[in-house]
Amino acid sequence: CERSLPSFGMSAAAAGIEDGDRITVIMQTSSRLVLTATQDVAQIWSVESGTLLQGLAGHSAEIHSAEFSSDGQRVLTTSDDATAKIWCVETGKCMQSFGHAHYINSAVFSPGDGQFVLTASGDKVARLFCCSTGERLETFQGHTA
Repeated sequence: CERSLPSFGMSAAAAGIEDGDRITVIMQTSSRLVLTATQDVAQIWSVESGTLLQGLAGHSAEIHSAEFSSDGQRVLTTSDDATAKIWCVETGKCMQSFGHAHYINSAVFSPGDGQFVLTASGDKVARLFCCSTGERLETFQGHTA
């Protein structure tokens, strides 16, 4: 590494992290951002300054996964509240929400253009959605595990 990452300058408690919380951390290296998720909130941090840039609040249960889009402009989160959400990195606003009958444990943007989202849920169903319209394009059923 060229240099070490800066200290974020706050305690875990000040960041809303409690003992026993599961924390997800994703680094978006091209834009020098770090994405964390704990409980029902994801947060976008500046690697350079260690400051909190956006709080992505809107899930009503624990977040399972979080990732940046390939262009770094959006964040995709999944949650025990049976939703996946797309967030605008610049504004922190929820741009789209997709649902299942049970918790969503993972989701990914389509490679390259990121026009689609594929979700996987505890209901043993995967769904393909259009990011811009929120339309469900396909449902994949029959998973046994």
